[in-house]
Amino acid sequence: MPLAERIAIADAFFQAIAADVRHGGNEAFSISDHIQMPPFAAFRESVAYHSTLAHEHTHWSATAARCDRQLASASEITPTRLKI
Repeated sequence: MPLAERIAIADAFFQAIAADVRHGGNEAFSISDHIQMPPFAAFRESVAYHSTLAHEHTHWSATAARCDRQLASASEITPTRLKI
């Protein structure tokens, strides 16, 4: 995807957070000191890149040095239903 198709306001938002975001490989993940993302060009749509980056920021911000949030693992999540 051409870099011109990036979402400028989303890029500015994530740059303001100042996390160490590294690009390379084919997986997105967060460890205590940085966020690893595939290259922007690996995503079919810019929204897919930015939503993945937002998801990884959620994990990155949970450490004790930041928000100190206790995130549940997938095995600890209990399914819930919304009443409409």
